[in-house]
Amino acid sequence: MSYPKIIAAICEQLRHRYGAGDAGAALRREDVAGQVLKCQAAMPDFLRLGMRSLTWFFDYWGLVTSGSRFHRLPAELQRRQLDSWANSHIDVCRNFVRFYASLYFLIVMEEDAQ
Repeated sequence: MSYPKIIAAICEQLRHRYGAGDAGAALRREDVAGQVLKCQAAMPDFLRLGMRSLTWFFDYWGLVTSGSRFHRLPAELQRRQLDSWANSHIDVCRNFVRFYASLYFLIVMEEDAQ
């Protein structure tokens, strides 16, 4: 399945958007994505199912708006889609980006602390 690819693409765009810090530069995209997947796996079922569904929706939203799923889009179109969701008038879209941004920051900050 391509779910890990979706997470990796989101993490890569967050790295470009927010920077990576000292540890973030050393962390590989797959490492961050793997840690995000571990965090999601630890969520209660009802939250995990909701986030996975919304993540799939986000991926397919790229198909609707740009002709290809998010994780297959060029970096510039990925950035635009993430920005449009981050600045959306719909709370769920903004919170979706905040959720992944928060996980990204926690992972990078944890690496910085070590």
